[in-house]
Amino acid sequence: MLNGSWEFASTEPIAAGNALLIGGVGETVNIVNYADWTCNFYFAVGNYQNSTVVFTNRAGTIRCKGNGSAAQLSMSIGGRYNQHNDYTGVNAAFVFEGGTLICDHSFEVGYGKNCTGVFEQTGGTITASRLGIANTIKPVSGAKGTVLLKGGVFTTQYIAVGGGASSGSVTFDGGTLQLTSGHSAAIPDSAKLAVNVGAGGGTISLADGVVSTIPASISSAVSGGTDGGLKIMGGGRLVFTGALSYTGTTTVEVGTTVVFADPSSIGGGLAVTIPDTAPDVGVYTVFSTTGDGTLEAAFDAATLPTGDANARFRLSADKKSILCLYGDVAQEWIGGSTGSLGDAANWSTGIVPTDGNAVISSGAAATLASSAAFTPDSITFPSGTAQITISGEAGISGLLAVTNEASGVHHVFECPVSFAENAAADISCGSDTYVKFAGGMTAYTLKQTGAEAYISGDITLTKNIANWARYVEIDYLHLVDAGTRLTIPHSISEESSDNTPNFHVSSGTTLFIQGDFTNINKRTKGYPWGGFVQCNAGTVEVGGHFVAAGNGSSAANEASAGVFKAKGLVNNAPGNYFCLNVEGKNTMCHWAIGSDGISNGQGSDFYIQNNQANITLHAMDDFAIDCDINIGTTKNGKKLVLDTNDYNDPAIARKITVNGVLKNIAGGYLDVTGIGEVVFNSVSTFIRGTVVSDSATLAVNAGCKPGSGAVTMNDTSTLKVAQSGTVTLGGNLTLAADASLAFNFTESGTAPTLALTAASTIPEIVNVKVGADGGLWPKGGMHSLTSGYDFRGKTVNLVDSPKWVKVISVDSAGSIVLEVKPKGTVFVIR
Repeated sequence: MLNGSWEFASTEPIAAGNALLIGGVGETVNIVNYADWTCNFYFAVGNYQNSTVVFTNRAGTIRCKGNGSAAQLSMSIGGRYNQHNDYTGVNAAFVFEGGTLICDHSFEVGYGKNCTGVFEQTGGTITASRLGIANTIKPVSGAKGTVLLKGGVFTTQYIAVGGGASSGSVTFDGGTLQLTSGHSAAIPDSAKLAVNVGAGGGTISLADGVVSTIPASISSAVSGGTDGGLKIMGGGRLVFTGALSYTGTTTVEVGTTVVFADPSSIGGGLAVTIPDTAPDVGVYTVFSTTGDGTLEAAFDAATLPTGDANARFRLSADKKSILCLYGDVAQEWIGGSTGSLGDAANWSTGIVPTDGNAVISSGAAATLASSAAFTPDSITFPSGTAQITISGEAGISGLLAVTNEASGVHHVFECPVSFAENAAADISCGSDTYVKFAGGMTAYTLKQTGAEAYISGDITLTKNIANWARYVEIDYLHLVDAGTRLTIPHSISEESSDNTPNFHVSSGTTLFIQGDFTNINKRTKGYPWGGFVQCNAGTVEVGGHFVAAGNGSSAANEASAGVFKAKGLVNNAPGNYFCLNVEGKNTMCHWAIGSDGISNGQGSDFYIQNNQANITLHAMDDFAIDCDINIGTTKNGKKLVLDTNDYNDPAIARKITVNGVLKNIAGGYLDVTGIGEVVFNSVSTFIRGTVVSDSATLAVNAGCKPGSGAVTMNDTSTLKVAQSGTVTLGGNLTLAADASLAFNFTESGTAPTLALTAASTIPEIVNVKVGADGGLWPKGGMHSLTSGYDFRGKTVNLVDSPKWVKVISVDSAGSIVLEVKPKGTVFVIR
């Protein structure tokens, strides 16, 4: 037995196998310990009656093995084992500042009759099978036990309290209580035990898998202020069934669950923290309630961590749980073939996805209704999913990605879809699959995870940057389904890049670029002549200009019905060329040109590559070709078509003025069609000549010609010498029976003359038109309109007859001549 004042620095104070009893009858004992202790029996701090003992442990390891009997006592503070009724009036305090204490069995505070035990832990670690307060092994009266958890960790399975007149208290004021086993009363609900929280607060830590209940009411030890609250942590579940009237915050770590029997009993606020070791990906219940109320108000007021982008907090469907979705949690649709996407009961997590990945799968075709609550970051349709249609009035905002991996399945959004601001729409689908936005879709830009994407609907992309393609991570974007329209409401400019996307615009679909479209450089991916835009029977429309930039700038179509529409085609750099069609595609390529026409700011050739294909330039307004155009054609019989009908309204005639030289490097020819006029102000060099059909007019100015080959005038077409002077064709003229020759005087003394070859083919009746485009009345007398061909034996039919025409005929040399009435007063002398 130890009496008096002692300090143990390193030597063990007792021999192994003995009990350690501190405090003689009526004596005062003070001990400060730094040493290691081993007690094979039991350890009593405060032994005989009326003793006063203060034991302060600052270091070392104390091991108490217990008495080995059924009582299972290892350590007592304030009273002695088997003497609890005899040795009364003990006052003992055990202050644990540091070191380690291991109790194989129970750790008792306030053990003897009318004895007082105080246990204060400010540091170190203590382990015991249980923490008993106010005698829990032997029934006594008057025992009092006080537990102050101010620091360190006390590990036990549960806390027990004695009966009778005994009483005790537990105060959380900075320390940690760690529970290692599940108990229905981890801290009992008893009038004999007061449980409260001090200014320093406290922590209850649960070992993995532990489910414990605390029925005790927990109040505040701070009068008139806010205490430190409780933090619950570890991998278990803690249920509070008593009232919680402490004023501080209840904080829980993600991975731990705290359950309240009654949410109205919560005195302070709620908070959530992320543990030092991040949780695995999953859905975690943080708080829940088993009472009649909900946690809706608590959720609105809860403090939730914002520093971890992986953590998202949601209220459960029944509003009785606060959930944490940590990491990339896939929330799976479990609602079957019908139901609302805004109904939490239809989702595997029990909450409506408002971020993260929503996985919508169904064994059969499904029609689902959207609502404003459904706003995930992404939607995934797993491989093998049947067609799913999403309808509803509300848009799907905040959407980041749509993935469709199911072969032969077309998923449909009948509701409006708007993607998150500054977020790309990630589209990925198979070659026989598309995602249809029937209700329209708006996105910042597009990207894709696979090699190709297929989309349908009215779609708008809003990202406005100079090198747009650098940020559009798509190899091939297919617009499918008649009526689909992809709008880019600004100009776009492309760089030389193999990562630049290809647009495939299929039949009945439209790619609309509101501003200028500056094409990319020659690509090595895909088609050898670029193929940045593949117009497969659809429409590519540019509100401004198609602008070539760099060698091989290109756009192409692969089917005769496809068309590129632009206000004009512009080449602003020397050596550039437009590739208007794709090598190896034996089809017709269509371009509809507006009032700005075709030009080259650098003065060099404007190349149009149409290997094995025909090219048609349509008119959407009167326009001019103000630069030389080199038509590359490797196969004979291919043609450049100039269509003079208005593309948008074929009943309107348009004029196309050719100021540059039309060249071609192989055996192609020029075809003029429609009801309007093509005017040549240049000497062009098409090798195989020119064919004019329909009611089109081929007008050639003096000294100019449409090509180096023959000219064939079919149907009711007109070949017009557009101004005074001589026009020499590049080859023979073939004139159809219903076709016409037209001559316009622009100088009063010089006739417009058509020089023909003798081998030309002329019908028996030749339709001739004469006129004065400016109201010019030619000089009176005879004017020769043709040369080189003998018209003798032909009949000349004057289709129009201005008032100044006297007679038209064939002279003795075989030329068509026109006699003009003199202008002014005529005097007749008889």
